[in-house]
Amino acid sequence: MKKLKYLLFVIFIFGVGFKVCDAASLSVSSNKKTVAVGSTVTVTVNASGAAGWEYCISYDSSVLSLSSSTVGNNGTESCVLTGSTITGGESVKFVFKARKSGKSTVTVKSAAMYNDEGISINFSKGSVSINAKTQAEIEASYSDNAYLSNLRVEDYEITPEFKKDVYEYNLEVENNVEKITIRGTKADSSASISGTGEKELTEGMNVFKVIVTAEKGNKKTYVINVNRKELNPIEVKVGNDNLTVVRKSEALTPPTYYTSTTIKINDEDVPAFVSEITGYTLVGLKDEDGNISLYSYKNGEYKPYVQIGTEGFIFIPEETDELISGYTNNKEIKINDVEVKAYVGEDKNDFVLVYGMNARTGEKNWYQYDTKEGTFQRYVESENNDSKDYQLYFWLTVVFAVLSGITIVLVIVLMALNSKIRKKNNRLIKMLENNKDKEKEVSNNKEEEKEEDNSDELSREDIEETIINNIAKANSDNFTDELEETKTDLDESIHDTEILEEIKTREEEVDKKALSKREIRRLEKEKALKEARELKKMRDDFLKTEEFEMVDVSDDETESKKNKKGKRKKK
Repeated sequence: MKKLKYLLFVIFIFGVGFKVCDAASLSVSSNKKTVAVGSTVTVTVNASGAAGWEYCISYDSSVLSLSSSTVGNNGTESCVLTGSTITGGESVKFVFKARKSGKSTVTVKSAAMYNDEGISINFSKGSVSINAKTQAEIEASYSDNAYLSNLRVEDYEITPEFKKDVYEYNLEVENNVEKITIRGTKADSSASISGTGEKELTEGMNVFKVIVTAEKGNKKTYVINVNRKELNPIEVKVGNDNLTVVRKSEALTPPTYYTSTTIKINDEDVPAFVSEITGYTLVGLKDEDGNISLYSYKNGEYKPYVQIGTEGFIFIPEETDELISGYTNNKEIKINDVEVKAYVGEDKNDFVLVYGMNARTGEKNWYQYDTKEGTFQRYVESENNDSKDYQLYFWLTVVFAVLSGITIVLVIVLMALNSKIRKKNNRLIKMLENNKDKEKEVSNNKEEEKEEDNSDELSREDIEETIINNIAKANSDNFTDELEETKTDLDESIHDTEILEEIKTREEEVDKKALSKREIRRLEKEKALKEARELKKMRDDFLKTEEFEMVDVSDDETESKKNKKGKRKKK
């Protein structure tokens, strides 16, 4: 009996041993079969069915390069030399990086497994194949099938009948139908589909899009137009678009910071949204294709309303005529699929300025938008801008100073030229005044000469009158003849050659001394008067002498006249 028990125990031990040996293995797996060149793939070697093991990894180093591994403390980078369940090294991961296009098989080599007694046991070895491809090669292998194999609306028939290459369908339902369910099946299992499921209906046209995206990335869009019959629609016109007011609140979603309410349009209550912060009242309008958009409503006028939400910040684009220095060029950009007018800086291509309202505060301001990060920041004049402005002001000051200097120099030159011209003008004016004075003096001289000539004549007449009076008093004909002779002598004396010679000499002297004509005439006058006074004195003296006798001049009148004429002729 004991022998039998011993025999059964030995058979059990050997059976278990054979099972252990048969179950021992080093399996190899990877997280992906295809890896892009430059990317990594993780290979896992799992040891099972043994108390201990050792192995190294074999692979094509021209296709893959080992980046890292989780080997035991005594192992090398690609080898496991003291692995065991006790040390926790049952599963080891190796990370490879694809170097070039190609195929590499990762397997184990120099492998051994041991039982509890350290005796080598039989085991199985696994392997895995990895394909390394370029991105272009990978994409080329993708499926480009973006078709639907079926499209339908539950409980309704769409028109026309479905075909995979027909992309638009129509459906009309009654006014009391508020929901429909769209079903679609993709033709390729590697493709993806969106736009199916339960859909809310509003009165009027509702447009639903089912989009199929192929593995390769190309897309196909199927459209279902569902017209829900509308009773007495409220029609409005915004620009060139004919729109209808949405009267079902279920079809509208309130924006952030807005509360739901109702307002009167055409004496009907319609759903709306209001915000005391922004001051806007919003209503929903639907276009002819069934697309619903929010519009701000005020005094019967509608304006498109857009708000953009990014990381807790709600931005409402606004219009403004204000411009920021350095940001004068504008362009349309898309922020969350919304077109917004942005202003581009001279040297900040990634940053643009947009103007709008902060929906949380209602404050309007310029905001800097990072086109790469998709973030907003309230715009504040930076030190760089201040520096630019300072540089601008500095150079403007320099230019102003230079222009001021040039202006001052020009003013000085003009003043000098003006002074020179003024002096010249003063000289000309003085010359003109002198000429005018000279002309006036000449005119006065002429008048004086005329008066002097008249004076001379009067003086002469006075002399003659005196002589005649004396003759009258004497009542003597001889005195008359004597008087005539005296007058003749006076004339001759006045015109005496010596006197004339003297006057001529004096005139020459006056010319030499640059005396005026007036002085010469004065000298002539003084000489003539002097001679006349002397003759008058001589006559007076003669009349007072005893030799003067009264004679009758009547008999000798003719002879006297003849003698007088003869003397004149002789002269």
